[in-house]
Amino acid sequence: LLVRLLVTVCCLLAVSSQAANQADSGAQPVEIIVLDDLRPSLQIDTTVNSWIDEGSNASIELAAGGVVAFKPEPALTRYALNKYDTLWIKLRLKRTADSRTHWTLNLPMPFLDVAMLYQTDSAGRWTVQRAGDAVAQGEWHKRGLYPDFEVYLSDTAPKDIYLQIRNFRPVSVPIRLTAAPQRESQRQLELLSLGLMLGILISLAALSLVRFLEHRQHSDGCASLFGLLIAATVAQITGVLNAFVWSAVPEIGNYASSFMPVVAVGCTLLFVRNVFVLHV
Repeated sequence: LLVRLLVTVCCLLAVSSQAANQADSGAQPVEIIVLDDLRPSLQIDTTVNSWIDEGSNASIELAAGGVVAFKPEPALTRYALNKYDTLWIKLRLKRTADSRTHWTLNLPMPFLDVAMLYQTDSAGRWTVQRAGDAVAQGEWHKRGLYPDFEVYLSDTAPKDIYLQIRNFRPVSVPIRLTAAPQRESQRQLELLSLGLMLGILISLAALSLVRFLEHRQHSDGCASLFGLLIAATVAQITGVLNAFVWSAVPEIGNYASSFMPVVAVGCTLLFVRNVFVLHV
């Protein structure tokens, strides 16, 4: 009887040790992203730890509590999201000792429904910043064309931050980390480039309208309307209309990002067909 008892105890210890080893091997380490002033702008192209919360029931306390099985995925993985699920992405950041600037995190996706950044403050409490085309611009941490957040790193110790993403269709999420001065220059350059592009499109539409009023030709009227439609579509998919036109009514921008490109493609085909008919 004593021999049987010893054999049973040894078997239980062996099984427990094996299970512990499997748990340790299954725990996926989080890759540390180092932020350095010598490289003021970078896009994450390695792996990120992600988890899809089916039903969108998890809170930040649950996601960061160590009970969620985050899985390493390539940074630009296309996640099979829908309106019921939520994507969580865990990032571990570390600032170099020589880094003195503040850092930002942005997601260059104007059509993203909701994006939230969770990080702890100096007292260890969770703080959240919100953005997305389903969120009124007044609730954004920083008004802009697409989600843009501030990252708070008080020292050089590694710090975990969490992104919460919601979107009604599958999406891949490009994540860019940029030093604050560099990011401000990027924002100004983006606005200037979009202003020039939209200005050219509106000028062409205005020129076609003048020709229509002068010659009363049907093709000039169609060209003017087509130019305005293309300008409005470009402004919508780049986030300009969401930021400056219906910033207080995000529901309009949320739906417009879906149907305006489709309408623009259809009108382009009709316009090209009419032009082709006129010249044949």
